[in-house]
Amino acid sequence: MAITLLCWCRNDSEVSSAAKAFKADYRYSGCRVAALPQTLGRLGGDDILIITAHGSSHSIGESDDSFIDLTVDKLAGLLKQLAPSTWSGNLYLDVCNGLAFARNLKAALNGHFPNLKLFGCDGDTDMSVDMSKHKQA
Repeated sequence: MAITLLCWCRNDSEVSSAAKAFKADYRYSGCRVAALPQTLGRLGGDDILIITAHGSSHSIGESDDSFIDLTVDKLAGLLKQLAPSTWSGNLYLDVCNGLAFARNLKAALNGHFPNLKLFGCDGDTDMSVDMSKHKQA
């Protein structure tokens, strides 16, 4: 099992610092969709993907961009396109309203990853990347 941390943030030192401190086998920090094939393409088996960013129930991204970087539908499409359909691990959304986002994402994935478990923060996150504070969608 490998842990991949995706820090979808460009300009928030609190988010970036917490992401750097979290132990992960792989990590990507930035907001370039072009980097996602390599990041998501390596997922498999019971691998864990953690996404940390600013967020709302329908999108994640930069707080000063109104969180428009990745909508639920855009992230679902990227996961379906780039992650192996056999991926059966966990996806943690360490974002504000991450649980609502995870529930919406689960519906948008429409069974594409039947054994994938999605988790998110209920309400605001403290940006500590603490998986014990997440609830399953």
